[in-house]
Amino acid sequence: MYTHNDIITMLSSKTSTVLVDKILYFEHQDYLYVIKNVSISDLSCMPRLYSANLFLVLESFYQTVALFRILSGLPESDFQIEMGEIAPKVSPGDTLGLEIRVVEKTNQKLKLEGRVIREGEILFKPTLVFNL
Repeated sequence: MYTHNDIITMLSSKTSTVLVDKILYFEHQDYLYVIKNVSISDLSCMPRLYSANLFLVLESFYQTVALFRILSGLPESDFQIEMGEIAPKVSPGDTLGLEIRVVEKTNQKLKLEGRVIREGEILFKPTLVFNL
């Protein structure tokens, strides 16, 4: 399995703050499940421009997408995202489960469904399309 240092190495060129704590399950080009443990410092260091809760959920999900792309060996390309509803009420001590599941795969595109879950409650459920 992957260590936190592996995650830092994979994401260091993408962000200055790595939020993903642990990769629990990865199935090549099909599925990724990671954990984010919310801390006080996560919420206090978020940009004042955005709601700290919203930014934390979105940035954690973005990092999960980046990990999926890197681990699956997919080219770095733009993707389209349908955000859907987001309910980003998180507090220090919460554990977020972030998952990405491939729902459609062709030679031209990869369609993914994402979920951010806290204690069985879905906080965010976007759909993404990567053009390959």
